[in-house]
Amino acid sequence: MHYETPLGVFDHTIANRDFRAEGTENSLGIQGYGDKGIRVYDLGWQRARRTWKPGEGQMRLQMHATDARYLEPRLGTVQSMGCIRIPATLNALIDHYGILDADYDRATASNRIFGSCARIASPLPGRDAI
Repeated sequence: MHYETPLGVFDHTIANRDFRAEGTENSLGIQGYGDKGIRVYDLGWQRARRTWKPGEGQMRLQMHATDARYLEPRLGTVQSMGCIRIPATLNALIDHYGILDADYDRATASNRIFGSCARIASPLPGRDAI
C-alpha cells in the first residue's frame, strides 16, 4: 500500500523539521533514506491519491536521497511510497547551499537554535520544493 507522489509546489518550513538519515539498512540490505547523515526534507502532510483503494488520503511527504547501490539507478520509475526521491549528489547540493532553507535561515537569525552544519548559504534561499 502506498500513495502516488503528489504534484505541486510544497512549502519547506520549520513547522515540519528536517532530519538526517541514520544510514540503517532494512532486511534486504537497503538504506531507504541513503547514507548516514544525508538530509531528509520534510514537506508536511499532503493529500495524495491512494493506490490500494479509490480516493485520496493524507501522507507525510518527504524529499530524500535513497540507497545509492540498489535504488538510485531506479530513480524516475515508481519505486517509493509517495516521497520525492532524488540523487544523493542533488541532495548534498541542496543541503550544502541551503537552497530550500529560507525559513530555517530566518529562524536562525531570530535566535532559534537549529542543528548546525557546514554550508555555504545561498544568496537567494527559497522554501518551495516542486
